[in-house]
Amino acid sequence: MYSNVIPSSDLAVVDGKLSRIECTLLCGYEMACQTFFYKPNDRSCFLYKYPLLNNTPVNIESGVEVFEVKGCPYPDFVLFREAGICLKMFTTTGLTFSYATSVCDQEGGELVSLDTNQKIDAIAYYLIHTYGFDSKAAIGLHRSLGSWKWQNGEPLLITHPLVSNAINNVDMTVLCVAYGDESCDRKEMEDTICSLCSQRKSIQSGHQIAFFSYMSKNIPINTISKHKTLVYDRVETNAGKGYDARSGQFTAPESGLYVFHTSTTALDKSHSTIEVVKNGQVKDISWADAMDHNDRAVASTMTILSLTKGDIVSVRVGITYGGNLLESNQYTRMSFSGFKLS
Repeated sequence: MYSNVIPSSDLAVVDGKLSRIECTLLCGYEMACQTFFYKPNDRSCFLYKYPLLNNTPVNIESGVEVFEVKGCPYPDFVLFREAGICLKMFTTTGLTFSYATSVCDQEGGELVSLDTNQKIDAIAYYLIHTYGFDSKAAIGLHRSLGSWKWQNGEPLLITHPLVSNAINNVDMTVLCVAYGDESCDRKEMEDTICSLCSQRKSIQSGHQIAFFSYMSKNIPINTISKHKTLVYDRVETNAGKGYDARSGQFTAPESGLYVFHTSTTALDKSHSTIEVVKNGQVKDISWADAMDHNDRAVASTMTILSLTKGDIVSVRVGITYGGNLLESNQYTRMSFSGFKLS
């Protein structure tokens, strides 16, 4: 009935008379659903496993409403909701890590890093249930300086029966998903190698890392001490949940290049040095200095740091401080913020 709209073989027809909300919920429960069609006249619901509206010319039949799950800005990427990432499967002719990486980069993605067994199981599930056949995919695991590392910089610390480096034990590893006992060897891969890309995290909905926090009240100088960690208790933004408002510490959810900013105000003959520290090591310093006058002195830092997953960045009182007050109120705010650059 809807062959002029989409291929009928990819439709899942839901029996029964459903409301629009019920059809929406069904698409939400079915992880493969990317688009659904709803016909108000007979309250019929049709689920479809690919995004359409932004990427495909759709001839919408009269009386049919089309809705699409949002989440993948790049054309042809499919939202894999179990993992919260956008994926694209494509065929390449090269068999090296550098080749597959460059293709992914041109497509606007990166080779997927499967640095936990749970991720491997999730992607294996995706390949089987999305493509419905034995699948083999190049993944972001390569040999560098004698050791295996994931594309995101994490070392290879796990073993999994679905991961094989039989294709190329120099610089490429492959995820093999097969029914039965089928293996993954170089001969099988020479004609068709499928590289699996995950959309870049920097533009990926739900996978951004950024935070902004500030202090809700003034800090009397007599309540601080040398190297005391400053706790910015009000959190406006915490994408990626890296910042802990209880401890004042930011823990990197993943490896990469990060940018941090601090702002500090000393009021009326007060002063304090402020240190940005990574794993306890000082990386940047500022000095809000109103030591000899009645006015505000504002100091700020912008610090770019390369972090490994689990690294901790915080702000603390420096070696010199004195006076009355560090100010954070309706006139100025002491803040600590940051984001993942790449």
